[in-house]
Amino acid sequence: MRRKDALAPAALAVAVAVLHAPVLFGGGVYFHNDLTHISFPWRVLSTEFLQRGLYPHWNPYSYFGIPLWANMQTGTLHPFAALFHLFDYADALGWFLWLQQTTGAVFAYLWLRSRRASRPAAAAGAAVLSLGGFAVAYLQFPNMIGVVLHAPMLLLFAGRPALFAAAAAWALFAGYPPYWAFLIPACWVLGGRGSWKGTAGALALSAVLWIPGAQLAAVSARGERGLAQAERTGQSLRPYQLLGILHPEVARRWDFYRQTPRPYRQQVIWESPQGKKTFTFESRYVENMKDAGGIRYVPHRTLYLGVFAAGLALLGFLAAKRREKALYAAFILGAAILVLGRHTRLSEALWSSFLPLHYLRGPARFSFLFTLAAMPLAAAGVETLKGRLRWAAAAAVIVELTAYGVGFYPVILKSDYGKKGPLVEFLQKHPGERFFQAPSLEVWAHLDQVSDDPAFAEFRASVYKTYKQKLFGLSNAVYHLYDGNGAFEPLIPSPTRRVIDALISAPVEERAALMKRYGIRRWLSRTREEAPGLRQEGLSLWYSAAGGAPKHYESPWKPGPGGFYTGLALSLASWSALLALAWRKRPRKGYTIA
Repeated sequence: MRRKDALAPAALAVAVAVLHAPVLFGGGVYFHNDLTHISFPWRVLSTEFLQRGLYPHWNPYSYFGIPLWANMQTGTLHPFAALFHLFDYADALGWFLWLQQTTGAVFAYLWLRSRRASRPAAAAGAAVLSLGGFAVAYLQFPNMIGVVLHAPMLLLFAGRPALFAAAAAWALFAGYPPYWAFLIPACWVLGGRGSWKGTAGALALSAVLWIPGAQLAAVSARGERGLAQAERTGQSLRPYQLLGILHPEVARRWDFYRQTPRPYRQQVIWESPQGKKTFTFESRYVENMKDAGGIRYVPHRTLYLGVFAAGLALLGFLAAKRREKALYAAFILGAAILVLGRHTRLSEALWSSFLPLHYLRGPARFSFLFTLAAMPLAAAGVETLKGRLRWAAAAAVIVELTAYGVGFYPVILKSDYGKKGPLVEFLQKHPGERFFQAPSLEVWAHLDQVSDDPAFAEFRASVYKTYKQKLFGLSNAVYHLYDGNGAFEPLIPSPTRRVIDALISAPVEERAALMKRYGIRRWLSRTREEAPGLRQEGLSLWYSAAGGAPKHYESPWKPGPGGFYTGLALSLASWSALLALAWRKRPRKGYTIA
C-alpha cells in the first residue's frame, strides 16, 4: 500500500472513532436488549472458562444448562474476541466495535482499489459499508455486523482459495451462521467469481465450531420443526420503508403521510427520588419507525446509505455496462424480495416455499445485501465525477454518515453497568438454588420520546439501569445464578424446551409440584401469584414465590464430546495444511505491497 493510500483508511478510522466517542472516551457503554442480555453473558462466560484453561462448551446457568460453544454465536474464536479476554466487557465493547468497523473499512478500500477505483472512490465505498445504517443500527448484534464486515476481505481474496478460506472461516467465527450462508454467494456474485475450493476450505477450517453447532441444531426445536411462518416473517419491511435507504426519517415522514391523523396524548409518571414527575407527550400519528427502547430508529427498519451515497450509487448504476447493470439490478431486486417478507405475495411465497428460510427469522435483517451492492456502486458513482469533486463527494459521504450515526444508540455509565441491583443481591443469598423467570416481554416506557425537561434524561437513565438489573435473557449467567428458563438463545434442545413449556403452561395450582419435580426453588413473575405450596417472598424487581425443598435436576439434554473432538481434529489438520502451504509459497526475496 502506498503512503497516499493510508490517508483515506485513517480518515475512516477517525470517523468510526467519532461515531463511538461516548463509549471510547466518554466513560459510557452501549445499552440495549441483545447487547446487554445476550452478548454480555456470552462474552463474560466464555472468557471465564478460557481464563481457567477450560473449553467454554456449557452454560450451566440458563435453561437448566445449555450448550454455549455450539450455539455458534459467541464469537469466541474470532481474533478480535481477545479484547474481551483482556478487559472488562464494558471497557472492551467500544474498541471491539471500532476494530470491526475499521477493519471492514480498510479491506473495503483495498478491494475497491484492486478494482482500479481511485482513492476518493474507494473511500466513499468503504464508508458506505463501515458507517452506513446497517453497521450502526445493528450495534446491539456485534456478531451480525461482524460477519458482514468480512465481505470486503472475501471479495479481495476471491481468486486466492487459501486466503479466501481463512477469511471465510474468520467470518464464520464472528458468530452468525445465517448471514454467513448468504454472504458467501453474495460475494461470489459481486466479485464476479466463486471459490468452491475456498468455501470447502473454510468449512474445514471452522469445523470445530459448526460440527458441534450442527449437532445442537439437529436436536433443537428450531431444527426439528422449523419456525412458524408468522415468526419467520415478523420483522419484514413494508415497501414504503425501502425509502429509508436515503434516511429512516424519509420513510417515517412517508408513513405519517399515509396515515389518517389521530391526535392522542401519552403520560409517563415517574416516582423519582425527588418526588413524582409527570411527562406528557402529544402526537397525531402512530409511530412505526422510532424504537421504544431509545434507539433512534428501529434497527430492522434502518438501512440508510445517506443521500450522497445513494445518489452516487445511482450514478454508478447508470454508468455501468449493460451486463453489470443487469447483475446489480437482479441482486438488488432479489434483496428487496427477501426483505419484504410477508408484505408482498412474491416475498411471502419465497419465505413459505424455500425450505432453508423455514429456519430463519427476520426478513428485514437481510438489508445488509443493499449495503454490499451500494459499496461498489457508490465508488463507481464517484468515478463519474472529475478532479476535486471526487474528494468532495467522498468527504460528503463520510461526514453525512458519521453525523447520522452519532448518538444513535443509548449509552449508560460504565459504573451503572457494573452494579448488581437488588434482584441479584437477593438471589445471591441463596447460592446454588435454581429459580425460574416467567416469560415476560420487555416493556419500554416511551423512551422513544423527546423532552426538553432535564428530569426526562434522569428518567431514561433510571429505566436503563433498572432493566440492566432485571436479568433478562441470559444475564443471570454473569452472576453464576441458576435459571430454569432464559430468553433469546437461538438453539434450545427440544427436551429442554418441553420441560420449560410444561412449567409455563401448567395451572398455578400445580406449579409447586412441578417446581419440586424439576428442581426449581423460586418462581419470579411480574404479578403476585397465590397457590398452594408457594410462599410469597415479596418484590425485588420481580415478585418471588418460593416452593418446597427441591430435588437436584440434571439438564434434559447434554451433547456428547464426539462432535467437538471431530471438529477440532479437522480444524487443526486444516489450519496446519494452510500454514504449511503459506510457508512453501512464501516470497524468497523481499517484496512490497504496491
